[in-house]
Amino acid sequence: MAFYIQYGQNDEANRPLIYCVGNAFPARDRQEYWYYVESIFEFDGAGGDPDWHIERYIDEQGKVMYWVRSSTDISGLEPACGDYEEDLVKHYFAKTMWEYARVHPESSTKIQELINKYQLGLQADKQ
Repeated sequence: MAFYIQYGQNDEANRPLIYCVGNAFPARDRQEYWYYVESIFEFDGAGGDPDWHIERYIDEQGKVMYWVRSSTDISGLEPACGDYEEDLVKHYFAKTMWEYARVHPESSTKIQELINKYQLGLQADKQ
């Protein structure tokens, strides 16, 4: 089971990204999300069930970008993939991580460490 938070109408174009970020936070195995966050920001990508993937790359202008995809059959999304700028990816990770820490306060210290390590703190307000 993935961890999801609600997003607004302005987030509609980013649904593939939101879906993948939400699946990086499985509700049953809190240790696992550490792995996903570290893999995405240190080792260029991660993915898992139910069929989601985030991959980091450098575009032609030298900018860090992320390509995300999911299966339309599973996610129900059309389109089910997209390319996103690093700041936007960090924004959604930070937003999701702050909410995760709120729901699972025992994880807040580790969440703060990851936010600091990957410089996610300036990308989203604590809400």
